[in-house]
Amino acid sequence: NALRYKNATCNVILPDMIALEKTWIEAARREAGTTQIGRTHGQHAEPITFGFALAGYVNRWGSRILKIRESTEMLVGKFSGAVGAYNASSLLIKNPEGFEADLLKELGLTAARMSTQVVPPEPTTDFVESIISSFGVLANYADDMRHLQRTEIGEVGEPFESQQVGSSTMPQKRNPINFENIKSTWKKFMPQMTTVFMDQISEHQRDLTNSLSQRYIPELLVMFDSSVRRANRISKKLRVDPANMKRNFEMS
Repeated sequence: NALRYKNATCNVILPDMIALEKTWIEAARREAGTTQIGRTHGQHAEPITFGFALAGYVNRWGSRILKIRESTEMLVGKFSGAVGAYNASSLLIKNPEGFEADLLKELGLTAARMSTQVVPPEPTTDFVESIISSFGVLANYADDMRHLQRTEIGEVGEPFESQQVGSSTMPQKRNPINFENIKSTWKKFMPQMTTVFMDQISEHQRDLTNSLSQRYIPELLVMFDSSVRRANRISKKLRVDPANMKRNFEMS
């Protein structure tokens, strides 16, 4: 599993996260002078710029990229036998620990310092936490943009294609369906962190109480990356309305 997680993260997830980070950096620079009213508790507060608001997400997202990279490098493997004591390999190999290290090195992994029938659960726990924490940043961005697209605010808007339908019953509407999809997907997978924490409990040298629950980690990775790509696609074409930002600013 560690190898699958590492390959998926290094080859797909991190490049997609970096692509989104670049999109947000470009937007933050472009909107650095676009006046906007800051909001706290949903109420008008003090002046900011839209670029400043986006820069906050640039900072948070960048820290998550580093966290995921770090947690991915901490994933470990094992080739130490049925209870982690090298019982079988020590009968055939003079230095079973060295053999394990060399074998895992070929796969781009390091060996767990100690293992049972399975590797210690904490590296996987930390890895999943870094993914779900990043998903939270993405959901926060999507929710902010969704609120700014409200009819009475109208400061930003998702791109709207010529053949796109706004609503099944009210075609004149332009619903923030992509931002809502990102938040909805986060809501589905965020509670999975509780299960991952529970999977730290494995009796003695192993039980199977994590056998089903851990099978859903790949699903989390796929849907997180799907949401990252969706956010990047929408962010690249995000409609910003400086006139409405000015209008709302002048209300206060």
